[in-house]
Amino acid sequence: MATIHALARLADSRDRDTGAHLERVPILCQLLAVEMASWPKYSQIITDEYVQNIVCASPLHDIGKVAIPDAVLLKPGKLTEKEFAVMKSHTTRGAATLKLVLDEHPANTFVRMGIEIARSHHEKWNGEGYPDQLAGGVIPLSARIMAVADCYDAMRSRRCYKSPYSHNVSSSIILQERGKHFDPEVVQAFCAVKEQFCRITEKSA
Repeated sequence: MATIHALARLADSRDRDTGAHLERVPILCQLLAVEMASWPKYSQIITDEYVQNIVCASPLHDIGKVAIPDAVLLKPGKLTEKEFAVMKSHTTRGAATLKLVLDEHPANTFVRMGIEIARSHHEKWNGEGYPDQLAGGVIPLSARIMAVADCYDAMRSRRCYKSPYSHNVSSSIILQERGKHFDPEVVQAFCAVKEQFCRITEKSA
């Protein structure tokens, strides 16, 4: 786990704007997972082990960015179609890297969830995401949770191509994307904990 997280930090360190992203995202995922675990529908799915796994696995979501050239990863302007195709490959490259670990440790549920998150956190509820154009409940639950946490934190953060958004603007965008980009139930969980999201983000800004 320590070795894999070191690689995740290596990927994160290449982007000078990401700041404390790797520290915040596990907390945001935990908030969403714990909220959903309190619902009867998910009480037998989101167990204590599941929550612990998503906390540990969520920093692996962008591990594939280690393989993305700086000219693409750090480009301040809009990516060309070809550049965006390269950027999107971080999902499959990250999943493939973690699959090598899983092959050696097939019973490791943390690594298995890491693969789900790395590959599928850019899928969209309406099927218009990448890399596999999965839709609805076919998208792994861990990746659906990660999508909301990652997008919220990305919107609140400064990037080489944008200034940070406010909590209200970021929350409004997530609500607008309910049923399109995001799982409606994960958005429901977000609404229940969004003030905690705000405090965590502003505390580490």
